[in-house]
Order: sequence, then C-alpha cells, then structure tokens
Amino acid sequence: MGGYGQTTPPQAVLTMNEHCGPYHLFCEVYGKTDQIEIVDESTLPDQTLLNDSSSISIHGNVIDLVNKKLQSNTRLSQLQYFNYLFPSNIQHTLSFCPTTKHNVILTNNNRIACVNNLKNKSSYAFINTPMKLGDILICKVMDCDTNISSTLLFGFTTCNPTSLQNQTLPEETVALMEQHSSSRWFVDNDITASFSMYDELAFWFDANGRVYLSVNNRSPIQLKTHIVASEMKHLTLYPFFDLYGQITSLYLYSFAAQTNLNFNNQSNAQSLCLICFEHLADTQLLPCQCVLCSQCAAVIKRPSLLSDCPFDRKHITQIRPLP
Repeated sequence: MGGYGQTTPPQAVLTMNEHCGPYHLFCEVYGKTDQIEIVDESTLPDQTLLNDSSSISIHGNVIDLVNKKLQSNTRLSQLQYFNYLFPSNIQHTLSFCPTTKHNVILTNNNRIACVNNLKNKSSYAFINTPMKLGDILICKVMDCDTNISSTLLFGFTTCNPTSLQNQTLPEETVALMEQHSSSRWFVDNDITASFSMYDELAFWFDANGRVYLSVNNRSPIQLKTHIVASEMKHLTLYPFFDLYGQITSLYLYSFAAQTNLNFNNQSNAQSLCLICFEHLADTQLLPCQCVLCSQCAAVIKRPSLLSDCPFDRKHITQIRPLP
C-alpha cells in the first residue's frame, strides 16, 4: 500500500494476492495520525486531473513548504555531514542563475531552487560559478518525493548560464544539448542512488575526468558521465541540475577543497523522523529513548492519545529535546 501525489490528495494502492474474500478493511491509528474519517467518494476532487494535460502549478507547495521549514527550524540551513569541510562559518558564495522559464522558483538569495510544476518533465537549475579541478560542490536536499522512481540529473556544460536566461528551454535534455550544440555537455541523466529529505550531496571530478557523488559523507559513487581529461584544463565547466525526479528542492552552499574530504569523519547528525519522514528527529521519548521530530512528539502528547511510544509501545513518562 502506498500513497502518491502532491497536487491532489494522496491516493493509495492496495494489492491482494488472494481472491477468496470478502475482505474487511481495518486501520491502526497511531503515531502522527489520531483521527480517521470515512468520506463519500462522490465528494472527492476530480481525479481525472491526475492524467490530463493541463498544467497545475505547485508554486504554493514546494517553495512555501521549504520556507516554512526554514522558518520553524533554523538548524535545517546548517550542514551536518560536510560541515567539517568549512572550518569557519559557511560563506554562501554560490547561487543559482536567476531565470523565468526553466520551471524552477528561486528563493533565499537564489541559493534554493524549488520545482514550480511537477507535471513538467524538466526543471533546470544552473549555477552561476564555474567549477574547477579540486573543487567540491556541496548542496542539500530540501524537499523530496520518494514515490517517484527517477532521481536527479547532474552535469556540466561549457554554456554560460547567463546566455540561457529568459529562454524557453526544451523539456528533453537531449534536445537542450542539440539546441546548444556549440557548447560541451557532460551529463548523468539519472543518478543511481536513493535520496531522503535533508541528505547532503557532494559532487566533484578528478584529474582523469571521472565524476563522483558522496551522500552524507559516505563512500562516493562514480557517476556515468565522464569529462575528457585532455580537454579539462581548457574548459570552463558550469554545474547544473535537472530536478525532474525525487528531489524537488536543493539548497546550494559553496565549493570546498577536495583535499579536505575525509570519509572517516564522525558526525553527530540527526536522522530523519521515522513517522513523518519530513522533519529531523530532534526529540527523545523516555524511558525507551526512541527519537522522533518535535512535531510528531507534540501530537503524541495530546490528551486524546495513549501515552505509549509509537515504535515499541512502551509507556512514555517524559519527552525531551535532543541536545
């Protein structure tokens, strides 16, 4: 059983392997959910909107959701896994190229890119500053829909992003590369990795032109794209993304030095709440010591619920924030 959809109420699909019914539906109400209402199907919104060709803007969803997260928890703007790469406060020297027709909305001084319309096939986000050998590009996932099978496109181009401003770009990346064939393009169309909310991503390339990605300072994976090593020192390479898959918002930080990478570095990073999968687990239940986010903890504290842990069912005597 799974839910999907952001522009309309989430739907669920239930698969049964046996056909000897009748079946009776039952639900267990616990965790973040404390009330269920059965409604008449005729009162639901028109579900044909999921399959028609009309354009449904979700500007009010992704960008507003990201801004709300940052306002309610300022720690979300801080790095947890790659913070060791910046000995002092992170200087946000990078920004996305401001555009109007690439299906992205920029916020936070153009450091955060959010998808505007999920029904479009492409959402290009170009970075203004070229990347050179020895640089590491650091960014953070601010919104993610894991129900989508594809993930993310990442690549480099010699095309100066400012020349693409106010242009209507084709939705297919191949067509984009053909339209600007005078420039060089090095692209991984669909990165083979799984992502979660607030994952931190580090991209870099080596002297042989191999491109790498590390998620949350774990061992890197080599991407499918490859830069021609003999041409590298003569190329001006601008990084860019296509947020057409799971990742619908990215927070851009700065370039770091590749020589400072240390995959053995220990981190005290907070994990994602296993109830809502939307917020960091910053709260602990006692005495069981299970962790969840403060928003879900606030629901559990409501008088209408039993004071039992949603994970192990042990009685809760105290709820406290993690240091």
